[in-house]
Amino acid sequence: MRQVLRKAAAAAGVPYFKPHAIRSTVAKPCDEWASSLRDMKALSQNLGHEQVSTTSKHYGDVEPHVKQELFRKMRDKQRNPGARDISDLAEQVDLETQDVVRKILQMALDKK
Repeated sequence: MRQVLRKAAAAAGVPYFKPHAIRSTVAKPCDEWASSLRDMKALSQNLGHEQVSTTSKHYGDVEPHVKQELFRKMRDKQRNPGARDISDLAEQVDLETQDVVRKILQMALDKK
């Protein structure tokens, strides 16, 4: 595997990287992609891990700025539980629909 990566990196003109760097790159957004424990299990198995805990233990680091944003969102949901419903729904629709909803909410705020 390392030989294949060395040749591929040389052919692409990029520095060589270790095979686990690929796993790390793929594993980072797994918690965002997975909407259930079953999803996480499938993603973990695709990385070659039998246990989700292996993926979480070795690739589960959350960058400080991401942690800060996650905590802010959790705090906001505690303060305004109804906002959680709106934001959860908004995250599930396409960007065009999100834009329409944003404009409607802005119009409602402008009327105040």
